[in-house]
Amino acid sequence: MRIIDKTGRNTGPYLSVLDAKYLDDYRLLITFNDGISRIVDFGEFLRASPHPDIKKYLDVKHFKAFHIEYGDLMWGDFDMIFPVATLHRGGTIQYTPPKINRVSAKSANRKPALKNGSTTPKDRTACKRMKIKYDTGHNGQSAGGPNVENADSEMVDEAGKK
Repeated sequence: MRIIDKTGRNTGPYLSVLDAKYLDDYRLLITFNDGISRIVDFGEFLRASPHPDIKKYLDVKHFKAFHIEYGDLMWGDFDMIFPVATLHRGGTIQYTPPKINRVSAKSANRKPALKNGSTTPKDRTACKRMKIKYDTGHNGQSAGGPNVENADSEMVDEAGKK
């Protein structure tokens, strides 16, 4: 199978794929607009990838169904596409697993801790430093918990209610 980019040779400074030819197994001979041709092996990438949309290309019939669109080599409707610079280096394409952010939903919603490890200040001095004001009732006595002053200088309780 041989696929040729019908959009023509790229005359700009950008690297693009002009031609791709299936060789064997999961290897393609790719020709670029700078005149260089490279053999690229996708086998290791396909075998290592856990995603089912990628695994389907282990079937050689599906793998051979690549096409070139606007200078990019791709399979399906952007199911599998690689940076042209990576293809230009040639050789074997490696699978790199994504880095997982291990922040749990529980810790993401937690209030920031104070210096003493607590999430609420213990005394009025700490409240003043943190711009937290205690709501005083009509007789000047504390009416409960602290109210937090937001950016608009409105009084907001801990639950975010005005």
